[in-house]
Amino acid sequence: MGYYEIELDDIEKKEEILSFQVPEYDIYHINISVEDVNTGDTLSEYTRFSTIYAMPEGQVNPDVGTNVHFYTRNGWTNIPNVMELVQKAGFAYIREALPWNQWEVQPGDLKVSDYSKEVFAAQKNNGVNGVSIIGYKNYIYLNEDFPVSPSEIEHFKDYVRFMAENSDYQHYEFWNEYNLTYFNK
Repeated sequence: MGYYEIELDDIEKKEEILSFQVPEYDIYHINISVEDVNTGDTLSEYTRFSTIYAMPEGQVNPDVGTNVHFYTRNGWTNIPNVMELVQKAGFAYIREALPWNQWEVQPGDLKVSDYSKEVFAAQKNNGVNGVSIIGYKNYIYLNEDFPVSPSEIEHFKDYVRFMAENSDYQHYEFWNEYNLTYFNK
């Protein structure tokens, strides 16, 4: 815990930069209070922040990853360019959704989507591992936003099994935000 105090003339505007060394991978709290010595009025602000030091160029931090969405409401992003940025930033992992409806377009016909093939190739080319979100609604089978009937659950299990056998991922997240309808459309 530290304390820092400066006095300013009442007509002077001044920017003060605080600099201090902190351990990497930590979370900090800052509470800043400014008091007008003439009126006694106080303005306070509170924030939290975390730190991580930049990796030396060409090195990867094996403990850190980032979330990416190559497909957005505006269409596809340039997957190789994004993966290059991920690699340059020193991230070891990406987290990306590989939705059920892209792997099974026709009932019972599970295939690795072209999109997924491009993601896997970009990851390999940049030495980045992946965590895949398995889930999201597949309109072929689901009347609800997620599998509830025994038949729907069996079809979902087929998709999960196929993903495990055919994706380049070793880590999975099952059905991100399962309880939110927006993410299951």
